[in-house]
Amino acid sequence: MIYLLLIIPIYFILCYIIFIFVCKVNKNTTFKVIDDNIEALLKPYKDLMDYGTSWVNKQVKEDLYIKSVDGLKLHGTFIKNPNEKGIFILSHGYRSTKERDLFSALHEDYKLGLSLLILDSRCCGQSEGKYITFGYYESKDINSWVNYVSKEFKPKKILIGGVSLGAASSLLLNNKKVSAILSDSPFESGYKEIKYCISHYFHLPGFIFMPGINFWCKLCAHFDLKKTNAHDNLKKISVPILWVHGLDDDFVIPKNSINLYDSYEHKKDLFLVSGANHGMGYLLEPENYFIKVKSFLKNIL
Repeated sequence: MIYLLLIIPIYFILCYIIFIFVCKVNKNTTFKVIDDNIEALLKPYKDLMDYGTSWVNKQVKEDLYIKSVDGLKLHGTFIKNPNEKGIFILSHGYRSTKERDLFSALHEDYKLGLSLLILDSRCCGQSEGKYITFGYYESKDINSWVNYVSKEFKPKKILIGGVSLGAASSLLLNNKKVSAILSDSPFESGYKEIKYCISHYFHLPGFIFMPGINFWCKLCAHFDLKKTNAHDNLKKISVPILWVHGLDDDFVIPKNSINLYDSYEHKKDLFLVSGANHGMGYLLEPENYFIKVKSFLKNIL
């Protein structure tokens, strides 16, 4: 009994530490080892990334701001296309930036006749926030942006998507105003992804810690990790979805996209990129990437 009284508080303290580590954002700190590995992987594609950034910097941009459902100020960068066929709302990945995850391919999206709304996800860039919620509130943020652009710009079509967390968050959305989703390297659920990362990166039994971590998610950040399961939302929607995933992705393993694709019963496509790590499908195969995107959007735009 005495051991149990000792073990329980220690367990919840450990779970709190992990919760803070994965969910709370301090913009002055990073997961240094993981971030350094990502930067090393991206280095061979610097020219392609620099071209994308240069293209964005040359465009006329407008800063847009809205309030989230829980009162945070959210920021997006809007690039208007004079030949607009629709607006594409894009979200970057976990603890990342729009510059790193999205800028490389934006000029290709623009060529398709899309105006671009590039979001700073909550806790990142110019958007407010304290906790990353693995799609729970991020999907509500994207939903608010969809409603905003629908009202303010009245576009013919609205597309949503992004990379990693941005892709996963888009799959949790149920809004009739959305015409298509482009989901690059999403996870199936926040609960499952955190459990995988605990085991894969820190060699700990993730299944033991998840109930305690989710306890702190509910108590401190007011969300339930079990409600970030994309499969649950895919049963409610019928919008066309394109999944892209790198076959060498060891952060969000490709089985995530494959499982989501297999379970979805409406218009869909899947592009698996050999040799690509997390969110790097476009960098490795830019031409084939947009051949797939153009084919997917052919009867949508």
